[in-house]
Amino acid sequence: MIPPNPRPAGAATVGGSVPPTGSLVTATATALEAELRCAMRLLGYARPMRLVVMVSGAAAVALGITGGHAAPQAVGQILLLIAGSVGAVAGGVVFGAGAPSHALRRAAAPLWVHGVGRATACALVTAILTLGVAMAAGGFSMSGGRAVAVSAVLFGGAVGGLSAALGPRIGASGAGAIALGTVWVGFVPPAAMGAILEPWPAVANAVFWLWHLAPVAWRAELVHEDVGHGIVLALWAIGGFGSATVRAFAAERGGR
Repeated sequence: MIPPNPRPAGAATVGGSVPPTGSLVTATATALEAELRCAMRLLGYARPMRLVVMVSGAAAVALGITGGHAAPQAVGQILLLIAGSVGAVAGGVVFGAGAPSHALRRAAAPLWVHGVGRATACALVTAILTLGVAMAAGGFSMSGGRAVAVSAVLFGGAVGGLSAALGPRIGASGAGAIALGTVWVGFVPPAAMGAILEPWPAVANAVFWLWHLAPVAWRAELVHEDVGHGIVLALWAIGGFGSATVRAFAAERGGR
């Protein structure tokens, strides 16, 4: 005689009974939490991230000593440097070739959950460090200080997207180096960069257009004046982490 509620083959039991099937929302939330925890552990173990945290702490102490008397432009540039550095390191670490890509969870959840989980971890770390330094510098009490802090976090997300997109292809170290170089050089506006490369017209034109498309710091400085710059940075963040997720899954399954 067949029992009315047969136990599925391989199903685990709790107290002798078959556990209830979770809903899609529960499975998605579980997978999202797993990816968030995985990304946080990857960031916690990464030595470059520890160095960035130490530098951020030193900047917070130095700005705190000034008692909020630092120049607003200097504070804004420091916030952009910190946010961009955090994003450059974090994006490559959580999507780097090798163990980070192979650690993608095989939970029954949509593909986007994995990218969102790791991107959320990068965003949380970037926001905590950047806003912490902004508070130490008294940035929120400055004119437009909140807008500058938000722009810095958005910039960190865009740089993180660039680093994440490169991570599965060239590894965390290479991706972080390229993204970090973009952060430091990106304070030079396109016109000035064109003037520097004026003796080489072909190179100057290429760099000029690249500077208008890349997630560079000069663009983040103008977000509060033109929302279009913020849209470009947001697209870099979304596209970068989305590309990294698809690439990592393709590599995990032997694709190209």
